[in-house]
Amino acid sequence: MSKFSSEWLMLRRKADRRARNKEVMIRFCDWLLEHAPKDKPLRLIDVAAGTGSFLHDLAEHIGSEREQEWLLIDNDPRLLRVAKSTDSPFPLTRTKTDVCELTDTKSMDILEGNHGVVTSAFLDLVSANWLDSFIARMRQLKLPFLAGLSYNGTLSSLPHHPADRLIQRAFNQHQATDKGFGSALGPLGGFHARERLLKAGYTCFTGSSDWVCTPEDDALQLELVKGWAEAAREIGLSSTIIDEWLEYRVSAIGNGKSRLQVGHVDIVGLPPH
Repeated sequence: MSKFSSEWLMLRRKADRRARNKEVMIRFCDWLLEHAPKDKPLRLIDVAAGTGSFLHDLAEHIGSEREQEWLLIDNDPRLLRVAKSTDSPFPLTRTKTDVCELTDTKSMDILEGNHGVVTSAFLDLVSANWLDSFIARMRQLKLPFLAGLSYNGTLSSLPHHPADRLIQRAFNQHQATDKGFGSALGPLGGFHARERLLKAGYTCFTGSSDWVCTPEDDALQLELVKGWAEAAREIGLSSTIIDEWLEYRVSAIGNGKSRLQVGHVDIVGLPPH
């Protein structure tokens, strides 16, 4: 699985929080509050949790009066240490962490005993086979599923540059390379999940959760365009094209004229009764 630094996850934190689709999150939370046992704490597992930011965004929608027990799993112990050191958002929220090799399908046994499964910015990294097995296991356990911020393949940049489409195409091609699970679904991750959930009898709702980056997000924008350029190089796009495009983009960011939008989709799957 690809490694992400805690610095990158913190940098994208505000954009993530702004983008999350509240209607999708509320559908998940409402289902939990209606169907989970009332006499026990809500037990939730966050897959590929990173530094645990999704917990903070979702816990407030569940509400401060309901006791919550979160299990954050990831294959990177450094990120989980950051998550563990962060204060829980509510007094009745308890957090545990577990280092888990997510590429191993046997790790899915850890889903058992929970009331709901969440993940964020993860479905585009996994393979179709992995995701199919993951959804099949959730179906066996009749668990609701919330997946946030799955990249959907759309990038837009202002001001425009003639190479924008070439960079986007190269980045999307790179997104489909192996991230540790086999050939990644990339921009198709969210759509594939919805299709498989529906076939498994789930009721699904989706909503847009695009990043909209303004000049105030200059540090995030800078990291984004550098990342897109690096991905395009690895795919084999002409260095001349990439260098000229990157110089233009960095200049626009520095001059406070750049706006970037990165397409994401949020999806909730509610199991059949």
